[in-house]
Amino acid sequence: MKTGGLSIRVMRMRDLPMLVRIMEMAFTSKRLTAGEQLANLKRVYATAARSACFIAHAEGEPVGFVLTQKNDANWHAPTPSAHVRLLAVAKDFQGRGVGTRLLRMSLLALKKAGYSEASVNARLDNAKAIALYERVGFERDALKFITNL
Repeated sequence: MKTGGLSIRVMRMRDLPMLVRIMEMAFTSKRLTAGEQLANLKRVYATAARSACFIAHAEGEPVGFVLTQKNDANWHAPTPSAHVRLLAVAKDFQGRGVGTRLLRMSLLALKKAGYSEASVNARLDNAKAIALYERVGFERDALKFITNL
């Protein structure tokens, strides 16, 4: 799909190194090395809902992606559900609708594939992400508690 100079297509395994580059352009926190990020992406992609994972390019360069993972049926969602594991857009392209398009395409693909529910996590201090998720239809559902060990 190509709109406004932005092309979006289904992600492939060979795209994973590009995702590391996008993450470096999107996030200021560098907790992991590029090699560690790539290894994590490969682990997540192994259980991905692949028809709902997309990568966006502008002027031939990767600028964003959404990586969606399958969940097993459980007590909360007895029918197939998915989790938006990672949504990243390069800083220069944030605020231009790239994340919204990627997320909407992913949710539509999940619905077409028979998924009944999708979830996503956001840090409480990430107001832009929370606003995006609410704008595309996510509702706040749970509170997660974390402790350092």
